[in-house]
Amino acid sequence: MSLLEVRGLNVRFRIGDDVLHAVKDLDVVVDPGETVSMVGESGSGKSVLVSAVFGILERNSSVDGKILFKGRDLLSIPRREFDLIRRKELVLIPQNVSQAWDPMMRIGDQMREFMTNAGVPEQDVPRISKDYLSQCGFEDPRLITDTYPHRLSGGMSQRAMIAMCMSVEPSLVIADEPTKGIDESAKEGILDLLVSEKWGSSLLMITHDIGSASRCKRVMVMYGGRCVESGGTAEVLENPLHPYTKGLIGSDPRRGLNPIPFASRDLFPGECSFGNRCSLRDDGCDDSLFVVDGREVRCRHAGGRRSYQDVQAQGLGAQEGRRLCEHDRGQGRDRGADGPFGFGEIHRRDDDDEASRAQLRPDPAGRGRRHGHV
Repeated sequence: MSLLEVRGLNVRFRIGDDVLHAVKDLDVVVDPGETVSMVGESGSGKSVLVSAVFGILERNSSVDGKILFKGRDLLSIPRREFDLIRRKELVLIPQNVSQAWDPMMRIGDQMREFMTNAGVPEQDVPRISKDYLSQCGFEDPRLITDTYPHRLSGGMSQRAMIAMCMSVEPSLVIADEPTKGIDESAKEGILDLLVSEKWGSSLLMITHDIGSASRCKRVMVMYGGRCVESGGTAEVLENPLHPYTKGLIGSDPRRGLNPIPFASRDLFPGECSFGNRCSLRDDGCDDSLFVVDGREVRCRHAGGRRSYQDVQAQGLGAQEGRRLCEHDRGQGRDRGADGPFGFGEIHRRDDDDEASRAQLRPDPAGRGRRHGHV
């Protein structure tokens, strides 16, 4: 069983009379012990996913789909059970860690509160705090526990947060932009800690930095609320297939700083979300999902084979769907083989029709979304 399994997740925000579709039919799977990075520019939906998983979306939001953690749907389980999961099994390392600490409490007091809420006996807290702070590179853990957050540098604050989160031995850690605002000299040490196998936890790392994403074993590339390419990190970064992935890698200053041309990202039904920034765009482009050598890519120019379920989701009948898939095979797009991402395992919804937009309505019972703070 997968540790985290997000299926067909859609997140919408009502802004006045308009609806912003921030996350579109997103599937995410994180297995026990796995490290996965989710990379993309600001506004691609990465942090919205995190907020949906932890139940901290704004009240003008609407969520549909499934967020399964160890088989339990976080969108429908009782609040008490959901809070117990967040206290111990599923933890968040937030953006801007220095602002996440309570400035009026010493680090040690905050670690004590965090651990006791997760069920750690009070008498064990000093020993565990010392142990995990030591593992995170602090030579004098007692000095850190007696210190207020504002006295720590950015790197020290991040390492202390990692120590606190790992102290409850969570099953899954979600790190949202963990190297944001961190000096280059401290960044590698932070990444070493996050991906270390000594914790025994799975990691989902949200980042806009290709270098950070490369430290995980699998990568998902986000754009316009969708995952446009996913696969093994080495394969994706060495041989990117989606035009956006190629542009994202090329815009890295360490790789020559060739930015992607700017254009409005207004999306229209049936069109490719990256189309108005893409030099390969033609009349046949849309957001259909293709399988290429075991990787998932939302681009017909990448080659590979169109998912049969993807074709059905577009409203075509079984006969027409099979015909279109056979057409892809005849056009030399059949390099993908059946496997973990093989034919018959990909699901896609038509997110952009008027019916799906109409799903965003006020929900007096608060069902389908959670609010509050982690």
